[in-house]
Amino acid sequence: MYGTIIKDNGVAQLVPNNGALLSGIYAASGYGTNASNNILRIDLSGCYISSNNAPDIYAYGAFSPTAFIAGTNNLFDLNFNGLSANATIESATSVPSEPAGTNVLNIYR
Repeated sequence: MYGTIIKDNGVAQLVPNNGALLSGIYAASGYGTNASNNILRIDLSGCYISSNNAPDIYAYGAFSPTAFIAGTNNLFDLNFNGLSANATIESATSVPSEPAGTNVLNIYR
């Protein structure tokens, strides 16, 4: 994505009932139980990302809204260039934790 504006999201909205968190961007390579072998790549360049419901971005290699592991072998590459690198991020390789450590999240600024 190049040169877009992502701001003022989630401030006045109600909390969703599907486990998602309010922000400008909410992304996971694998979502839910048994989500395995997924690849997600997001490139943000020159984007104004600000004033979202803090943080601006939630990023996960894998995420499950339940207590069960979201899956294995998920890869998420998140690339920031220029102005985009100012975005605030909350991130984790896997929620809940995956014992084998096969879920990967790479953040490049």
